[in-house]
Amino acid sequence: MNPQELEILNGKIISLEREIEDLKFI
Repeated sequence: MNPQELEILNGKIISLEREIEDLKFI
């Protein structure tokens, strides 16, 4: 994996974590 791929994955993980946090508070 190159650094760019890791950056993209990291961004996806962060946005997923935010979605999960939003769901917890509903």
